[in-house]
Amino acid sequence: MGKFLKDSDGNLVSIDGGLVLERTLDRKPRDCEMCGFSKWAKKDKVFIIQVNGGGMEWICPDCAIKRGLPIEFYHKNFFSPGNAEARQLQNRIHQVDGSSGGSGPIEKLLDLTSSLCR
Repeated sequence: MGKFLKDSDGNLVSIDGGLVLERTLDRKPRDCEMCGFSKWAKKDKVFIIQVNGGGMEWICPDCAIKRGLPIEFYHKNFFSPGNAEARQLQNRIHQVDGSSGGSGPIEKLLDLTSSLCR
């Protein structure tokens, strides 16, 4: 079915007071209840938020970010145009933690192979 999201401290993630379930898709779900997104692909993600009265709200990752989902849980779905706010926040996080700028595994491999070719 999916998993309830937990932050880095182990606390359950909530949006508007409802717990958030993340589901990786193996078939088409219902459309996003906020924006109507319907071009789902396998391995896309949908977020299911518990709402008062026992109901569930199905929303796409872009709408989940707008509603307050922490950026570390963002996933760009295959046919989604993406969320400009999410991209900016992810870029800022990468700049702060130093994970961009040529220190990834591919860059390290390229450095290693270029040193062998001299």
